[in-house]
Amino acid sequence: MDHKPIIVSGATNQVGYFLLHRLLDAGYPIHAISRTNQAAQKVQHKLITWQQIDFLGKGKVLNASAAQHFLHLAPIWLLNDIIDNLYEADIRRIIAISSTSRYSKVGSANSAEQEMVQKIMAAENSLVEKCDKFGIKWTLLRPTMIYGCGMDRNVTVIAHFIKRFGFFPLVGIGCGCRQPVHADDVALACFAILNCTATYGRAYNLTGGQTLTFREMVEGIFQGLGKKTRIVSIPKYLVFFLMRCAALIPSYRHINPEMMERVNRDICFDSSDARQDFGYSPRGFHYE
Repeated sequence: MDHKPIIVSGATNQVGYFLLHRLLDAGYPIHAISRTNQAAQKVQHKLITWQQIDFLGKGKVLNASAAQHFLHLAPIWLLNDIIDNLYEADIRRIIAISSTSRYSKVGSANSAEQEMVQKIMAAENSLVEKCDKFGIKWTLLRPTMIYGCGMDRNVTVIAHFIKRFGFFPLVGIGCGCRQPVHADDVALACFAILNCTATYGRAYNLTGGQTLTFREMVEGIFQGLGKKTRIVSIPKYLVFFLMRCAALIPSYRHINPEMMERVNRDICFDSSDARQDFGYSPRGFHYE
């Protein structure tokens, strides 16, 4: 098939890992953007041209002859400064990954989470405004908790904790509902909407195919690891003490009290419009 090249930013993250293979299988030439020069060692193919760009605002990203589609998998706030340049380079279709965190963390007492929510909201608003101004066909995808290939900071962090300590602590019973979504299902959504006119100028929440409590999700991780489930419900003050201790380990430094409070709060979204517009059909939760 004679496909025009596609630019993919954030190509080495967990969604990019699956999306690159989907695009290659369909015969698309790809200009893949990554911050590191080791990126090309991960996925090598005659249809991929790798570009090492640490900050997407210098115009280098436009080195992609005949490309008309731009798939932005990197943090959405990195996109705004280059939309003008994308338009000048004849990009007429932008698909961007955002996050349902813009809703679920709005009332967070954590300053870092507040800042992130503001950045996401401002970036989304700017994307819509600029694309509408230039006549660029945009689509926003807001996944819930992404997992799938060991790069996330939610499911994978829980799995690492279990492997390291043999148990998992919860404030209360972990009754808050979650809809973890596999990274490949997000990649499939990106692929499905490339030329889907029904998705132009729309934003979609992408949930996983199963709603389960936080506790059930943790139990599933234990099962996937082949370990006996050991979940300990402990007082809030003790969990926060354990968090301060865990923060001494680099991979757990991002954990904050707000995250532990949310395990008993429902964080659920509706993805029926995605199912209707482009046949979105995500898998249920399975950790392996």
